[in-house]
Amino acid sequence: MIFPATRPFLVGMFVDALGNGLYLPLTLLFIQQVTGLPVTTVGLGVTVAAALGLAANPLAGVIIDRFGARTVLVGTYVIRALGFALYPLVDGFGPLVAVAAVDGPSAGRTFLSPSGRLLRYGTTAGTAAFEQRFLDTLNGRA
Repeated sequence: MIFPATRPFLVGMFVDALGNGLYLPLTLLFIQQVTGLPVTTVGLGVTVAAALGLAANPLAGVIIDRFGARTVLVGTYVIRALGFALYPLVDGFGPLVAVAAVDGPSAGRTFLSPSGRLLRYGTTAGTAAFEQRFLDTLNGRA
């Protein structure tokens, strides 16, 4: 049974999953077309950028603790949009890794999936309890 309070959470997860599901495969083709780099170079560059993004996850936690989830999330989306606009300027492997590290799939994965919930509610004790109830429901403990 889906509780009414969990619907926005589930919708956020669906929208995020759909967007990333479309973004990941099509971005490689887009980058290849815009930059003219070989597909293998693009794939390797995006892979290196994703590894850098994974290594940056602990730093993201520190930044969120300092400035708050909402501020960091909005800032990240602005930075990602600017990074995406830089792809036409990429002319080699190094610039590709730099731009992909800012814009790439790893950049958005440092945050909770349904980011719209963070924007609307922030992170409070009430939302933490809600998330725990939601996770308990998913795991069959509710």
